[in-house]
Amino acid sequence: MEPKLQPPGAGLPLLQKLILRYFIGPFQSKITSWNVSKTNYEKLTSKIIEAAEAVPLEKRKKKILVNPIIGLEDSSRYWSVDMLLEHLMIVGKNMESIIISLDSGVKPNVVADIAKVKPTAASGVDSPQNILFEFKAFAPTLMQRLDLKMKNRDSDITLKHPWFGECNARQWYFVLAAHQGIHWQQLKQIIEKL
Repeated sequence: MEPKLQPPGAGLPLLQKLILRYFIGPFQSKITSWNVSKTNYEKLTSKIIEAAEAVPLEKRKKKILVNPIIGLEDSSRYWSVDMLLEHLMIVGKNMESIIISLDSGVKPNVVADIAKVKPTAASGVDSPQNILFEFKAFAPTLMQRLDLKMKNRDSDITLKHPWFGECNARQWYFVLAAHQGIHWQQLKQIIEKL
């Protein structure tokens, strides 16, 4: 039986919203170096891949309700391993494009929408092998690709993140790594409960 959760895009609890918008967004993301964000993202990605590979194929589609996690929307708490991997790819691809545009001094003609980055893997269209294969081909080299494409790390062009507010390329780069950390916590709970 499906748990009753808030709809996609409903957001975070008020206290979390305030911390993200008025502390993490304007301060933490500005003082974290590019190298720290890159290292964090790459370490977390390696852990996610190693943990996902250890889950038997037949269990990767099983949806598990995790406990609330700071930074994780309620509607995202009932996912499978491959739904989580698909979500990380969707977000990673979107953020890659946003970061490159902002770095180039171009404001992307997009609206960042949390509800539009939810996974579709629950439909059974993709096999767990394909999702993990795609994730392994995409995620480990994302930061390297960004580093090769970025030319103006000091660009002050911004795009609004739904929770963090206006963010420049450096801040979106930070959010990319922080996002990986939130879903690493979720993956650990999913695996523990499988």
